[in-house]
Amino acid sequence: MTTPHPPARVTVERRIDESACDDFLGFYRDAFAPLRAETAVEQTVSDPEFRDLARREDVIKFVGWDAAGRPIGLSIVTTNLGLVPWISLPFYERRYPDHYARDAIYYFVTLVIAPDHQDGPLIQAMVEAIGLYIAMDRGVIAFDTCQYNIDVFAVPEFIERLGRRHVDGVCEEIDAQRYYGYELTGIKELDLRDRTDHGIDIDLTDQRRAVQPQRASE
Repeated sequence: MTTPHPPARVTVERRIDESACDDFLGFYRDAFAPLRAETAVEQTVSDPEFRDLARREDVIKFVGWDAAGRPIGLSIVTTNLGLVPWISLPFYERRYPDHYARDAIYYFVTLVIAPDHQDGPLIQAMVEAIGLYIAMDRGVIAFDTCQYNIDVFAVPEFIERLGRRHVDGVCEEIDAQRYYGYELTGIKELDLRDRTDHGIDIDLTDQRRAVQPQRASE
């Protein structure tokens, strides 16, 4: 069995070679696949979105390299919040107005590491690099994580613990999104479709047709 080369360095890059992107995309899919059955929302971007982030120069890539010069770790961070479709820009503008005005809100998109290096020191070095880079700008690092990663892996505590070794800051949960499901087992004897207490007729016929806007009569 070939012993992997140990991690050697972490660098800040603006573009990723296509072949390296292919490798990282494979690591990305494998790492997040188990979460698909554990969380109510997708935890990953699509393959084209991943490739777009890797090639865009307004997206910061922290890359871990082994001693042989091979890329073995990738973290994607961006201050272009418009590239993160699942977040609300007005929320961050209101919450961090000064940082927003100077493009100093860094959204953490993902971190992936080659399987044979996941138990080593590389993840610590990469989190340290991200924290130092953003602290130099006195920026905000924002991210989201699912409840599974909170309960099982304590992701926020892990990031805060590593970060506090090298930078000063305040960590807080800024919002939460919960998903609910109501399993409906039948209609009560008093059929809701016959209720008229709100004075609105309900027609449950599935029309399966496009709804056209009604023009005001001239």
